[in-house]
Amino acid sequence: MSLLRAFGGRYFAVLPRIAADDNVNSGIVERGATKAAPSTPAAGIFSKVNANCARTYGSWRKRVSSTQSVISSLLQPQLAMLTQTAHCDENTETQLQPPMMNVHDLLIFDNLNREYKNVISQDNYDGFRLEADRQITDNIQCSHSLFLGTVMRDVGYLYQIGANYASTDGKYLAMAKIGLDGMITGRFIGKVDDNIEVKASGNSFLKYDPRNVYEAGVDYMAKNWTATAKAAWQGTWILNAAYTHQIIPKLTLGSELTYIVSNGSSIGSIAGRYVEGDHIVTIQWSKQPNFKSMEFPMQETDAGKIQYVRKINDRLSLATELEVTPITKESALRFGWDYMFRHARVQGNIDTTGRIAMQAQDFSGFGISGCIDYWHNIYRFGFMMHLLPPPPEGKAPEHEVPL
Repeated sequence: MSLLRAFGGRYFAVLPRIAADDNVNSGIVERGATKAAPSTPAAGIFSKVNANCARTYGSWRKRVSSTQSVISSLLQPQLAMLTQTAHCDENTETQLQPPMMNVHDLLIFDNLNREYKNVISQDNYDGFRLEADRQITDNIQCSHSLFLGTVMRDVGYLYQIGANYASTDGKYLAMAKIGLDGMITGRFIGKVDDNIEVKASGNSFLKYDPRNVYEAGVDYMAKNWTATAKAAWQGTWILNAAYTHQIIPKLTLGSELTYIVSNGSSIGSIAGRYVEGDHIVTIQWSKQPNFKSMEFPMQETDAGKIQYVRKINDRLSLATELEVTPITKESALRFGWDYMFRHARVQGNIDTTGRIAMQAQDFSGFGISGCIDYWHNIYRFGFMMHLLPPPPEGKAPEHEVPL
């Protein structure tokens, strides 16, 4: 009897007590009530225990959700989560989606293969790369870059410091950077109005003048056509003009002409862009002097490119390119992919010239890069850490409450 009292006391301590307003008519109680009274004291005790348990269980189930299991209901809220089924489904409402581009935008000639360049282009590096940014004002940001164990410089290290400026209305953007190797780079983009955009860039190498390049240009965008004019100085003047026309939203045609003043050479190109759903095809054919020959002004060569981009979904894009030069019987085939995770981006490409490249960048700042060129015996691998600027002074992060 003492064992039964001890067991009963512990059992009823776990279950909640019956409230005064509970009216529980459990099936077990009703069936027990129709049976005859027990003939022995022990049977009477077990019958009372059974009836009390049935009433307690019925009252308790009224307070517990029907979708909740018995075990999880008895546990504390902090431990109840251990009995729940785990799911790896992503919440689409909180995903960090990359900015979407309209494939039917009116584009200048250099951007007709915009999607292909976004997939193939990579910022490969070697050794260890450290990037640190600091917000000076709302419009000015200072950046520091440190390369260790790199082949970019003979001594194996390189430090660069730069500044970026962006106007509040987003119409003007300026960037400048200088490094220990004597390289100074700068770029400016200004939007005069909705139709005219001015661009200027320059690379100046203090130790080697032939590497100096300066360029300025203007883009004009009408309702369904664009025009571009550029002038560059690279030891000689190089003039460029381009034109594109959007025939229909799916089809854009364009042409480009480049003239080199020093030797009187010219390079002409025609291109077309066609979009059908998630499929983007770009074709370009160019005619230029054969600069590999000593008599290049007298010899001309043709080259053709066809590029195809397939957007599988909002995260994955595939791209390929076939380049052919009929006169020299040269060709190249390239393939690349671009996958966007919630907080990272992975890119890779491979081509028939013996080159393989890959880059992975986490949006929190960590990245890795690798590039192999079998034909030129080049193997480069690197790691990067990007320190993002802290929030402006006087503004605490959203998850922190200022004291």
